Amino acid sequence: MASVVDRPDLRFTAELRSGAAQHGKQRRRRRLVLLAAGFLSAAALFVTTVWIAPGWLTAALEKPLRDGPAADGYLSVVVVGIDERAHDPGRTDAILVASLRLDDGHVGVVSVPRDTRVKLPGGSHNKVNMLFTAYGPHVLMDTLAQLLGVPIDGYVKVNFQAFERFVDAIGGVELTVPSRMRYVDRAQNLVIDLRPGRQRLSGKEALEFVRFRADGLGDVSFDPGTGEYLGRVERQQEFTRALFEAVTRRRVLLRLPRVLRETYAMVETDMPLDLALAAAGWVMRHNRLELSTGVLPGMPGTVAGASYWLPDRARVEAVARQVLQGPAIPGSVAVLNANGVQGSAAQVASVLSAAGIRVEFVGNARQFGLDESRVLALTDRGLPLARQVARILGGLSVERTGGVWTAEDGPEARKDVIVLVGIDLVRRIRGSEGPATGGETAGVGRARQARGPRS
Repeated sequence: MASVVDRPDLRFTAELRSGAAQHGKQRRRRRLVLLAAGFLSAAALFVTTVWIAPGWLTAALEKPLRDGPAADGYLSVVVVGIDERAHDPGRTDAILVASLRLDDGHVGVVSVPRDTRVKLPGGSHNKVNMLFTAYGPHVLMDTLAQLLGVPIDGYVKVNFQAFERFVDAIGGVELTVPSRMRYVDRAQNLVIDLRPGRQRLSGKEALEFVRFRADGLGDVSFDPGTGEYLGRVERQQEFTRALFEAVTRRRVLLRLPRVLRETYAMVETDMPLDLALAAAGWVMRHNRLELSTGVLPGMPGTVAGASYWLPDRARVEAVARQVLQGPAIPGSVAVLNANGVQGSAAQVASVLSAAGIRVEFVGNARQFGLDESRVLALTDRGLPLARQVARILGGLSVERTGGVWTAEDGPEARKDVIVLVGIDLVRRIRGSEGPATGGETAGVGRARQARGPRS
């Protein structure tokens, strides 16, 4: 038999085959190189978009938030956990009010005990956990906004299945189970069995952790000796912190939009998906989030034979603002009397100081007679602080402006933020909706030069 060496035609064919094989390898190598280059380019674009997006792109991505419910710089929602079953609308098992401050990434969460006594639309009183199913989500939002003194932009209702799915989708949460948790309720088909120690909980185990209340402390208990809130609400707060740490892990952040899309269909909310994705994108781009948690202050008590959590109304708004609105943003604030009611600027300054805002100047505006109060940001760096001040004062509008606004016009009056106190704010703070009368209200309703010491 002739070998390839002896047969030039066979040698030529073998060379052709070898050349074709090498050409195929080169084509496959080129494809791999192109594929790798495309992947790296996409990854680079993604990283650029997510973490180091230029200002115009960041603004575009945040537009659904800034132009929507977070126009004041905050996105606040009430999250309702429902024990929902077939042919049963369920009961509200947990209520949280959560807020995200867009200017610096502060996240606040306030737990509202489900037995909190609140006023119903008809004027009677009952527990807050019956509002969602009996009156609907927006009555619950309005009631909590009035109780806490902060605006609430939307709601999210989460049933047990959605809760488990979300926790599993982010890889579980790591926390410490303080002691053996064992509870069986055949009627609810509920079996809780968790052993103590540091561990990563699945969705099912995490749900058992936040539902457990067979420790003799019930839903919430207050220890006056330590000032701590104990019971199930304490475990819900611990879970909130563990969930926060889990969600802000880099590998979870990368999957957050997909996780949100998967769980969005399982929850009920009045917030559109693009808004939820914009919020997720915001979290991905700002990975320096800070979390504050708190409990609606109060004490257990009985009214007309019914057991309630009775809110400490003298402290509720201050605690809610401290937790949900976060620490004061750096900057200087001046409060100016622009309505003519003596002492009104000092009164507004006291409200801001109680909320942690440092007011460095109180005086008179150049004119009195202002009907609607205004919050002015005189510098770009003052915008975040102006939004915080506006929110504390009940959702006033914020304007970026310049100019001289004080009667004194001294250097001490040139601050990052100026609050022009109109008559609307005076009426709101003093609890009067009627027309202002008497000597203290002289000058109200007509513009005139500020002369006297009325601040």
